Amino acid sequence: MPTRSLVLSAALSVLALASTLAQIPSDATPSVIVDTAPEPVAQGKFAPSWDSTFAWIGSYAAYLTPQVFETHFPTLSADVEATNDRIRLLWLGVGKADFLYQEAIAFNAFLAEKDLRHVALVTEGGHTWMNARHYLAETLQRFFK
Repeated sequence: MPTRSLVLSAALSVLALASTLAQIPSDATPSVIVDTAPEPVAQGKFAPSWDSTFAWIGSYAAYLTPQVFETHFPTLSADVEATNDRIRLLWLGVGKADFLYQEAIAFNAFLAEKDLRHVALVTEGGHTWMNARHYLAETLQRFFK
């Protein structure tokens, strides 16, 4: 039985990725992170156009500090109205017992302070596969509305 759940969860993850990829315009130039070129990553220039490419974003027990957000994704807060129009879903989930809870809550507050539209879900539990499954079920329903 656990194998079936794992296969179903993997299939749902692929569907979530497919939904995200479906949002990319056919004439978009893909951004790629290349393992053999660590220098651009070190300079903060990885995937420079992701913020104008993806409209559906799910964050499962993750966060960005304000400094990282402003350094790597300045266009998102530079024109909040355009960002809110472009991003269809910015979804954050974290468990109360997660070791990243405080940072994720601070990121949620940062987004609210910037008036960036987002959805947050705080659940019981920690940084576990059960919470990730819950978050996946929540976001997939929103992706395929």
